[in-house]
Amino acid sequence: MQVSLNTRLSPELSGALREFAAREKKSIASVVEAALEQYLKEVNPMFELYKEWRKDSEEMIADGIPGSLDCGEEKARQDFSDYADLPEIISFEDMFKLEKQYENK
Repeated sequence: MQVSLNTRLSPELSGALREFAAREKKSIASVVEAALEQYLKEVNPMFELYKEWRKDSEEMIADGIPGSLDCGEEKARQDFSDYADLPEIISFEDMFKLEKQYENK
């Protein structure tokens, strides 16, 4: 995951990040990246399910088992919905957001 911040941090926050990174012996970028990844997991648990489904589906397709990862196909949305144990088929729009998030990770 690449992190790009287009805002300036306050001197206090910047200093706190530097101190924390030094204490943890990590770069500031890796600290921010880890925090962002944790935030996304907490905010969007559906994305974690999507990542698991996507990995499993890619492996199955590579093994020659028919399937689709394309959210434009109802078959793929049905498959993901079954995997995630959703009460109804995920909408194209919602799965498209997950797909874009996955591609940008």
